[in-house]
Amino acid sequence: MQKSFPDAEKVVLTNVPVSSKAASIELILGGSGLIDIIAYPIRLRSFSEIWRLSKQLRALKADAIIYLTPRANRWQVLRDMAFFWFSGLKRIIGAPLARRPDRDL
Repeated sequence: MQKSFPDAEKVVLTNVPVSSKAASIELILGGSGLIDIIAYPIRLRSFSEIWRLSKQLRALKADAIIYLTPRANRWQVLRDMAFFWFSGLKRIIGAPLARRPDRDL
């Protein structure tokens, strides 16, 4: 990623881990100066919380998002892409939309 986007500010959007056994990215990289982190609660359902997160993303005025989340089905990917698009992130790189023979997307 550094080679492809050498001058880019890097921000990670991550959910708060559901398990105390899962190390958060904030624990691993927080305070390193390598990235900025935007955390949101897992199973985000409240419209006001979703709106707040969308406003945070829009305020970044980012050119692109690199989609790294594995998803179980195409609906989840499309939902995420719609959220990012409405949050001002028009260039979405790496969203797994193609069907794979080993998975039913």
